[in-house]
Amino acid sequence: PVVARFVARRVAAPRDREDLVAQTFHRMLEALGRYDPAKCSVRGWVLTIARNLVIDHLRAMQRGRFAPSVEFLADALPG
Repeated sequence: PVVARFVARRVAAPRDREDLVAQTFHRMLEALGRYDPAKCSVRGWVLTIARNLVIDHLRAMQRGRFAPSVEFLADALPG
């Protein structure tokens, strides 16, 4: 809920919000081995990931490009 609220306050389209929340947790799982609890809390770490994804998304929107949806990413993965 914390990540979803964070993203919802910054991104208008419901589908984009859902995709960004899913991407946040996907990136979190990919980077789990690099998490250092001495540097920040899990909450802060995950919100930083979400913040970076939101920034990337908004920049892509400004340039007229859209970030790939979760469905597109899932289709690109083998298996």
